[in-house]
Amino acid sequence: MKRLFETKIYQEDGLYGVWLCVHGRWELIKLDDNFVCYSKTRGPAFSKAVGNELWVLLLEKAWAKVYKTFENIVSGSSVDALNSLTGAPGKMTDFKPDEGRKAFQFILDNERKKFMMTCSSKSEDGVEQEDIKSGIVSKHCYAILDCKKTSRGDELIKIRNPWGSNEWKGDWSDKSSKWTPDLK
Repeated sequence: MKRLFETKIYQEDGLYGVWLCVHGRWELIKLDDNFVCYSKTRGPAFSKAVGNELWVLLLEKAWAKVYKTFENIVSGSSVDALNSLTGAPGKMTDFKPDEGRKAFQFILDNERKKFMMTCSSKSEDGVEQEDIKSGIVSKHCYAILDCKKTSRGDELIKIRNPWGSNEWKGDWSDKSSKWTPDLK
């Protein structure tokens, strides 16, 4: 991430540079530190930073500048995002609900190759929403961190919600009785 930022420290003049891979070529995106904010909260309208960090907001603003507007980057493709951040090619694979074993094998094979992977679930009406029963947010990107097969043959995929909220509530969740001391 650090290499993406031409400007690595706070700038009094408010001018920054962020490198993104755009259509296969690295481009320096020049930005100012003016951000769209909500009038009620007086905070940023889109991404939020931890404390007084600017890097998340600058990265998002650079991404929106490449795509001409913030509206054009809502629910964007993680393949496009990873390509823009790394320059590496990507591929999107769509699995049907009954293809769990095939999906797990695909993830296992690519995890062994150390590929970066993400996952998401679809929404019936095209709107992002949380499935209250499972805790999964539809149309939301999760990072795939790991996958394992237990000694009993259970196939587990470890994912992370970048928002750090909306925990998985089903089998193998943190409070699930399926976790034996040996499996933990």
